[in-house]
Amino acid sequence: MCPGVSQRDRRYRAVMFTRCCRSNGTLEVRSRNGGALPTRPMNDVAPSLRSFLTVLLVAAFGLNWVWEMVQGPAYAELARLPWQERLLICTVAAVGDGVITLGIYAVGALAAGRMQWGMEGGRNVYVAVALLGAACAVAIEWRARAFGLWSYTEWMPVVPVLEIGLWPFLQLMLLMPASLWIAVRWTLRPDRQSGSVPGR
Repeated sequence: MCPGVSQRDRRYRAVMFTRCCRSNGTLEVRSRNGGALPTRPMNDVAPSLRSFLTVLLVAAFGLNWVWEMVQGPAYAELARLPWQERLLICTVAAVGDGVITLGIYAVGALAAGRMQWGMEGGRNVYVAVALLGAACAVAIEWRARAFGLWSYTEWMPVVPVLEIGLWPFLQLMLLMPASLWIAVRWTLRPDRQSGSVPGR
């Protein structure tokens, strides 16, 4: 405690330091001398999140579509199909992979307590989504093998102990953080940032 400063004065200074006000839809945080600290517009948060999730979905679809097409011969059911039929099946599978990617992000958001948890990237975020992706891949492969939905050819290495294919195991574990990285880079592009902060 500071001598000579009343409790009322301390409360007043604390309120002045953290005082927020609305001005033209922008949230302003003012310092003790009344100067406004630069912040982003309040109404820009939701569009940024929508843009981030859209790019995340598109990136996940694109990356997984390529992966699905390349690993197709490792599945017995796809290896014997003409490429036209394989293209359709892999496209549908890539859409499902995109939805799974959003689901994994939602799980992380639920654990973090906020939807924007992954928008700034960071090592912890990428490691978390990679682990969640790997766990999801294991669960999917176990279920699919148990119900006989697909089988492997000699082109599919098998992960010891887990007894699942290596390519689908690596797929979500690698492409989930890759998709997130693309979405983060897109959302934090300089031209998008300059358009979202007033006065720039």
